[in-house]
Amino acid sequence: MADEKKTLGQLVADLQHEFGEHHYGRIDLHIPDAIKNAAIARARTIQPGAADFAGMPVLRVETLDGIKFFLDNPEARSKSNAAETWLLLRASGTEPLMRIYSESVSKESVNTLLESARAFALASA
Repeated sequence: MADEKKTLGQLVADLQHEFGEHHYGRIDLHIPDAIKNAAIARARTIQPGAADFAGMPVLRVETLDGIKFFLDNPEARSKSNAAETWLLLRASGTEPLMRIYSESVSKESVNTLLESARAFALASA
């Protein structure tokens, strides 16, 4: 801030201008282990091109720390330097809890994805 002689808000705006907007959200689902495990098992079967979340097709899947879906978000196509849209499902190994994370180009798409993932997880109930 001292070097640039800008406020924190101005620095963040500059970064978003250069690298695109990034919005993040998380929800914690306190659900029984049976529902949590069933949701994770179903998520493991999802293949790129064969499924979507909130109408956004799955492009690729990573399973390093949970199950992370990279999605084709139409909203991102209209924005320069758009953040990659992703959704991560992480099941706690020690408690009846599933954490759901998302990052995208807008708060609205993050919230839409989180709610879609909540519905996906609870579909096992």
